[in-house]
Amino acid sequence: THDAFITATISAPDFEIDAVSAARQPLQRGGEIEWRWTLTADSAQQSVISLGLMITWEAKPGQPPGPTNVALWGQAVQVEVNYVFGLITVPQASYAGTALAILGFAAQIPLADKILEGVWSLFFGRRRRQQQRRSSANDRRSRRY
Repeated sequence: THDAFITATISAPDFEIDAVSAARQPLQRGGEIEWRWTLTADSAQQSVISLGLMITWEAKPGQPPGPTNVALWGQAVQVEVNYVFGLITVPQASYAGTALAILGFAAQIPLADKILEGVWSLFFGRRRRQQQRRSSANDRRSRRY
C-alpha cells in the first residue's frame, strides 16, 4: 500500500563531506541499501561524526496516507584524525603539498632555465668578463717584453 524510502544523514562539522551515493533511496522487499561518503579532515584533531536513518512512507495512488517520516536509527561516533596515508600527519601533508605545488609551478614555466641562466650571467657574468679582460691584457703585456 505504500512505498518506503530510507534517507541517511551524516553530520561531521570538522570534515569536508562528499556523498558518493544518494541520501534518499527506495527500499525494496528483501533488498539492501548502501550509502557511501568520502570524508576529508580539515585538521588533526578529535571529532564527532553523527549518522542517522529515517524511513519515509509514501502512499500509492488510492491508498490512505500513513505516517510520513519515522526515525529508525542514530549513532554518534568519536574519531581521532592523526595521519593521512598512514605515514604523515595532516600538517606535514599540507606543507608537502604546498612545496610540491610550488615546484610544479616552477617546472611549468617555459624557458625557465634560460631565464635563470640570464639572471645568473647578469649578476655573475660581469666579474668573469672583467677577469678575462684583465688576464688577456696581462698576456699582451707579457708578450711585448
